[in-house]
Order: sequence, then C-alpha cells, then structure tokens
Amino acid sequence: MILAKKEIEAWFIAGIESLRGQRGIRGDATCPADPESIQGAKGWLTEHMEGGRTYVEVDDQPALIATFDYGTAATKSRSLRKFLAEVTLFRQALAAES
Repeated sequence: MILAKKEIEAWFIAGIESLRGQRGIRGDATCPADPESIQGAKGWLTEHMEGGRTYVEVDDQPALIATFDYGTAATKSRSLRKFLAEVTLFRQALAAES
C-alpha cells in the first residue's frame, strides 16, 4: 500500500506552483525544498492563501485535485512518485487481463 508520507496536502505543497490562483492559493506560493518534511501541511496551505482564507479539507481538496499537476509534484515528492508508479502498474495489470 502506498500513502502520502504524512498527509495528502504534502503532495499539494509539492505541486503548489500548479495551484496558484486556485481556491485562494497565493500567486507567489512556491514549493519548499522538502515538502514531505512539513509538519502541519494543512496549516502551511492556509498560510499561503490570500484574503484570510483557511484551507478546509472537504471543500478545497476536490477542487485542488482537479487542477493539480501530478507530474510536477512527483518530481518533488518521493511518496507521490511511488504512488503514481503503483497506479501505473495496476492499470497495466488490468489492461493485460482484458
């Protein structure tokens, strides 16, 4: 089983540049050197939102996932790379069974 290292929001931080302007993410938000080491990724996202917005999981997650650049984020997140590799293997196995 592959999971986000700490929380799925660490993947959003890894791809934050692709989320600028979405759901209040500031236009100058940049990914830190090691996004998976951040304690409290939800708080980090809130700190990088405009207008006093607060990151709210149930509201923001679906919208951010819809515009998120997985490829860019995967270059900065080991757990996301592993997740995507496993999804690819799973899809290939399903296709081979068809």
